[in-house]
Amino acid sequence: MRLENSKIASFSLVEMLVVLVLSGIVLSALYFSYYTIFTNQITFTRKIDRQEELGTLFYSLKRDIELSYVLRVHEEQSMDCFTSSNEVGVSYHFFSSHTIRRQFERIDTFHCKIKNISFRFQGTPVSNSSDIIDEIVLTEDAFQSPFEMDIYKLYDAASLIDATPNDTTRERN
Repeated sequence: MRLENSKIASFSLVEMLVVLVLSGIVLSALYFSYYTIFTNQITFTRKIDRQEELGTLFYSLKRDIELSYVLRVHEEQSMDCFTSSNEVGVSYHFFSSHTIRRQFERIDTFHCKIKNISFRFQGTPVSNSSDIIDEIVLTEDAFQSPFEMDIYKLYDAASLIDATPNDTTRERN
């Protein structure tokens, strides 16, 4: 009889269910916002990493070309930067998924998706091995629209005379 007359202050079952549903909604909203922010941050980080790789490749390629004495095509997708003593200083090998830069014992890998590469001399494409080049055109395809890089080498007259083969028609006359 004593238990029937005493009332203890407590929550009803319906009130507990309402609180549980509301806390579930709040926690799911927090988790969804965390997941959205996390995936956007990962996407942004990957995009920035690709841009950094591309910028580093462009800077290294431009610097090596400017400091070289002469540029020559090594293979179909490779080129060599020669020093003034006619030694290979830096070698570049271009693949569809990455680019390798080799300087003596040091090897650098750039993870850039090179879609198309063209070696040119005075505006005409060069395909023969060991031909001299003065322009490189790279098309990079990691972003929504293709990104094209043009890098030029300015030669002085002495290096062009040393690098080009002798004209055999003059010897015959």
